[in-house]
Amino acid sequence: QGVELPIPQLHIVAVQRQLPMMAEDSEEPNEVVNGFLELISACQKQAPELLGSWNAGVGPILRLAAAVPKGKWRRSPMDRWAPERSAEELERVMQKLDRQDEGPEIGADCLPLLEALLKHLLCDEYPPSNALVGGFLWNDGAGGVLRECEGREVVLSSGVGIKLSLKFVKLYAAVALGEKPVAAFKELLSPELTKKMVRSFLDAPGAASFPSALTPVELPDDVRHVQPLAVTLAGPLAALRLAQAESLGGPAAVGRAVAARTRLGKGLGSPAQ
Repeated sequence: QGVELPIPQLHIVAVQRQLPMMAEDSEEPNEVVNGFLELISACQKQAPELLGSWNAGVGPILRLAAAVPKGKWRRSPMDRWAPERSAEELERVMQKLDRQDEGPEIGADCLPLLEALLKHLLCDEYPPSNALVGGFLWNDGAGGVLRECEGREVVLSSGVGIKLSLKFVKLYAAVALGEKPVAAFKELLSPELTKKMVRSFLDAPGAASFPSALTPVELPDDVRHVQPLAVTLAGPLAALRLAQAESLGGPAAVGRAVAARTRLGKGLGSPAQ
């Protein structure tokens, strides 16, 4: 309260909706807020395009602040991590933020800037597998819609989706900061995961490069709208189920079926499951 954020009003409302859910498990909720403000300030000074996108910018940055305390960051976000530009150019970008289109399919062009921020903040010269990035970007599209006007909408993730995503954000950070992947997977996801399952997840197709697309979330037309299975299958939990099926010698279709049509596609489940 009392803090003026340099982001569009639509995104301020989205932050107000989602921040309490993200911070409720934190021992220091104020640190979550302070970390978020510092990241937003850094983006304003270096990459304001991130502030114009919920799905590729403000949303992932909020998850980062909620899941990874400032004390664990390798470097300050105020240090240079984005291409240097003139103050005039940065101001021109800032002035457009409230007027540009916004929606679930918009913002993919900002993903290289998000990648640069994550690498700067958390990684040494060898960043973790890009298969771990899903926690920052995935949106189950089940948390309602904020609409400023036609062409400026934000589709929110549900509380369940946020909680799940934050586990994978913590996993990305743990591996980036030097923890052994298998140990991190067992601690943060499930003690039953094997080395082969973890390796299959980390070496998944497409993991060699940072994501270039956003979750294929649809803009709901009413409160009964159900997102397509493609949304579930785009998430990090679905990727984990695929990796588990592969490591056990099963076809990819089995992993997709588990992710799309069983309880194990909605949550991590118990070790027995």
